[in-house]
Amino acid sequence: MGWTILYRYNSPKNYAEEKQLIIDLFRPAEKFDVLQASKVGSVWYVAARLKLEENSPVIACVIQTSRKNGEFGYKDMDETMHPYFYGAPLSLLNKLTPTDNARANDWRNECRKRHAEKEKISKSDILKIGMKVDTTGMFGKYDGMEINTLVVKDIENRRFYWPDGDRTFQLMHKQVREIKARLLEKQEQTQA
Repeated sequence: MGWTILYRYNSPKNYAEEKQLIIDLFRPAEKFDVLQASKVGSVWYVAARLKLEENSPVIACVIQTSRKNGEFGYKDMDETMHPYFYGAPLSLLNKLTPTDNARANDWRNECRKRHAEKEKISKSDILKIGMKVDTTGMFGKYDGMEINTLVVKDIENRRFYWPDGDRTFQLMHKQVREIKARLLEKQEQTQA
């Protein structure tokens, strides 16, 4: 359950080499058939079937990766270990066969739950142009000043600006989702 580190000369140099390395992890003596390998952030999610028996189950494996100083490292886990990474694509989750393992089922359910939450937040139209939003703690300092409030300028292009109007920021999708999640949470608290 530890990390495996590949030194600089053995490290994959690009996405294709990295994907091939991940797939090759499941091919010792050709025991596994990899059905899907998807990377989300720095984590690989793999759906694999054991080839030894007919109708063998399809399981999920999670491979956390890291790059530092030209070296590549990975830590592999399967779903029965309930890895704390829940970004497995729905297409991969749909390929998995049912299991009796409680930890694997908990992990699968948590992945689906995260997808549902993300979808709810993404589809939310809670942001309105001209609305001031609280961004306390989301960003560091910019020109020595804290960014605690931004004003919505263009929702589709994720553009926000400082209340003084002289600086515009284009936020990442993840940051916009966090702002929406905060607003939805506040809305739910006031309705309760």
